Amino acid sequence: MNKIKKYFKISSFRFLLKYASDFWVSIVIIASTYSILSVISVSNAIITRNLIDHAINSNFSSMIYFLVLMGVLFVLRMGISSGENIKSTRLNEKMSNKKQKDLIQKLYDAEWLKLNKIHSGDILLRLTNDINNISNFWVNIFPSIIALFVQLILAFITLFYFDKNLAIFAFVLGPISAVIGFVMGRKVKRLQHNIQKFESINRSYIDETIKNIVVIKTFQQEENSIKKVSENQANKYKWVKKKSNFSAIASFAIGSGYWLGYFAAFVWGIIRLSKKLTSFGTFTAFIQLVAQVQGPFEGLMRTIPQVASCLASVERVMEFEDIELEKNKNKNKNIESQEFRKLVLKNLSFKYSKGRPVLSNISLSINKGELIAIVGVSGEGKTTLIRLLLALISPESGEAFIQTNDGLKYDISPDTRSFFSYVPQGNTLFSGTIIDNLRFGENNITDEELENVLRIACVWDFVQSLPDKEYTMIGESGIGLSEGQAQRLAIARALLRKSQILLLDEATSALDIYTEKQVLSNISKMVPDITCIAITHRISVTEVCDKVFRISKNGIIKEYQKEVI
Repeated sequence: MNKIKKYFKISSFRFLLKYASDFWVSIVIIASTYSILSVISVSNAIITRNLIDHAINSNFSSMIYFLVLMGVLFVLRMGISSGENIKSTRLNEKMSNKKQKDLIQKLYDAEWLKLNKIHSGDILLRLTNDINNISNFWVNIFPSIIALFVQLILAFITLFYFDKNLAIFAFVLGPISAVIGFVMGRKVKRLQHNIQKFESINRSYIDETIKNIVVIKTFQQEENSIKKVSENQANKYKWVKKKSNFSAIASFAIGSGYWLGYFAAFVWGIIRLSKKLTSFGTFTAFIQLVAQVQGPFEGLMRTIPQVASCLASVERVMEFEDIELEKNKNKNKNIESQEFRKLVLKNLSFKYSKGRPVLSNISLSINKGELIAIVGVSGEGKTTLIRLLLALISPESGEAFIQTNDGLKYDISPDTRSFFSYVPQGNTLFSGTIIDNLRFGENNITDEELENVLRIACVWDFVQSLPDKEYTMIGESGIGLSEGQAQRLAIARALLRKSQILLLDEATSALDIYTEKQVLSNISKMVPDITCIAITHRISVTEVCDKVFRISKNGIIKEYQKEVI
């Protein structure tokens, strides 16, 4: 009983039902279509019987009637099959797209630290392969199961009419196949989990090699990288081979049961035909009907591995859906209309895991319109501070809030991100045109606004020098641009969002000192005022800043006078 419960998890079937909740009408139509095709198959056996018997007896008028009827059923079968194929393809795409969109929304709503425990390659596998497996269950496997049951019942009733003993014999062989199929399904499910596991590892590694191909080439690690890919593929292949071998053995066992029943029926029919106890047409129909009793059993058992694969995918998607969501999201829906006055941190502490804190008891206050520099050596918590301000992580203790002009206080949360524009470290541009990248934060921009932010970011002249100007195509991660050009475009993109606080996380590291100072100076002169918090390792740029905070050991922040830095 425990093994059955382990295989047939109630939560998995609840998920399957919920997955299909918006598509029941289409699923019922497809299942009905499959069932109609089963009815046609059984009907064709009866028509064949009558057609052969009338042909032997030279009853041409009846023979023509059944020939026409057979032709009509043939055309009907072809038409229904074509329509079902179109319907299934469309439904599969709609179901997959909807669930994929739901999971991407889950991706955006998930708690950042929890989400980062899953590799991006594994997330991609769940968004593609696993979702397709589940959609395929409803579009193909489930309708096939319904149709096979319909075919089994109709064929059994018809066969029972012709020969009760053989009908019962053919039906009794079914439970044997059912037992084989159940055992096979449990085993296949375990094997499928391992296949997905190593497919995830392989895809994750390939994803990383593509992102870090420059590092691989410059370190001349191509051969070792290929070796690692081969190892990952070999691990996956081992489990694919086990599944293939097991499925082949199980299929042989199921197929043997089917052919045993079919052979017994054939021998029985030949004996009755030789003793003139049945007509040749009845014998032909008899053999077809036996196949249509045994066939569904075989077909149903062969769907069990597919159901097992589907259930494995269901469990993987459910694991993803169980990721903890961000707290306090969408609680302050009117926050975007508030005018920023002050950002305050009081006695704030944070650590990623057991050990020393990354930030310890920090306090600072930043007013509207100020240009703030936060300096310190690498690894002392500067980027962690940015993540706290963006509510990607939550402090262990202390306060972090935004105060508005009307005196309201909003604790830092996912909702307060509306106050911020963010330029992270590294190249964060997307493939497409420059204008597409700039519109990422704000679609409705005028030519004047575009020129203004490009000049503030010191990138206007560069863009104008390009043959297609802002419509120039760039590759993934800004391929085709220098790091400095990409950083300045990212700053312009952030400014177009028109947020009240600009966060720059080493976002000017690829610029020369003069250009970096010019960009920060331009930002400080913007109208209306924008508050800017610049994480930087360059002490030289602090002369254009209003305040300077230094993060020292254990993430303690102190404000320094610029003259003593």
